[in-house]
Amino acid sequence: MIRSSALVLVALTGSALTMTASAASVYRGIDNNDGFVFPLTTTPSTDQARKDFLTAIAGLGTQHYSDVESNTNGVLPAAINFTGGQTANAVGPRGEIRDTAFNQAFGTHGSRFIYTEADDASDVLTLTFNQPILAIGFTWTDAMDWFDTSKNPPSLLVTLGSGPNAQTFDLVTALQSQDIRGGSVGYFGIIGDAAFDRITISRPLGGGVTDAVGFDDITFVIPTPGSLALLGVGLVAARRRRG
Repeated sequence: MIRSSALVLVALTGSALTMTASAASVYRGIDNNDGFVFPLTTTPSTDQARKDFLTAIAGLGTQHYSDVESNTNGVLPAAINFTGGQTANAVGPRGEIRDTAFNQAFGTHGSRFIYTEADDASDVLTLTFNQPILAIGFTWTDAMDWFDTSKNPPSLLVTLGSGPNAQTFDLVTALQSQDIRGGSVGYFGIIGDAAFDRITISRPLGGGVTDAVGFDDITFVIPTPGSLALLGVGLVAARRRRG
């Protein structure tokens, strides 16, 4: 793990853990599908992580929300639409817009969602925005679900930006892939220490498996002048409250 003084909040099946990561504020929550209910009807850890993320980004800039519902079912469109006329170019293996659950992946905000399949050593989903953003959050469904099997593929990785300044984080922490049941739900939100125009979700080499993953409820922030200064003040205040 890359370490710095930045605050990271992690929610795992109802519990919270504070830890550090590289120069960013990260919010994670996961509701493991322990009861084999499909789809999950309650997702308290996911909901709390989303709430914490939305609270943290208030005032940082203009928030935009995905409008997956307006996209036609079928092959993933070149551009995903967001409120306010913003778009992001989308690329993913066997990616498509679906309005029904498939391979235990499903929508969490309305019926439609982005469906992809995580291949070994491939980019699962890449969103390239038409202007730099400061933060992004989304729900995921059915990621890394190899419960009670001998397979344990490596964690999915989330990379902000590209090139030498890119930063990479685990989508899920504290649980091994083989501990996560099919149809589980989680949230990932991140506020960068600098603006970025691309987010890539990938699987490193290893595991030899292909897995369905759903993404929905995407929120991102276009920074306003002074947003980074406000972000710095907010992180200092958060550290003081928890010091």
